[in-house]
Amino acid sequence: MAAGYIQKPGREWGPCLDPCSHLDCKANREMAASLCKYCHQQIGYERGFYNVRETANDPNDLVHSSCHETNQTGPNIELDPDASLSDADPGL
Repeated sequence: MAAGYIQKPGREWGPCLDPCSHLDCKANREMAASLCKYCHQQIGYERGFYNVRETANDPNDLVHSSCHETNQTGPNIELDPDASLSDADPGL
């Protein structure tokens, strides 16, 4: 699985520096503001992250790549008892 990466606002490929109505900028800001399921810190900018559930870009399923690679079965992750095994990442 390849890690995602969001450039800082104002940089090439990053969201606009000032507030805007671009859908891509909004999505990037929401992902950057979401909390890692391992360390509970913001995903942030210019740091690798994974979507561990591989669903339709739900920001609540993002984790820092460093947290995930260090602690793939961290105690802070709340597992969804209703989740299907077919939703699980085969790489875990």
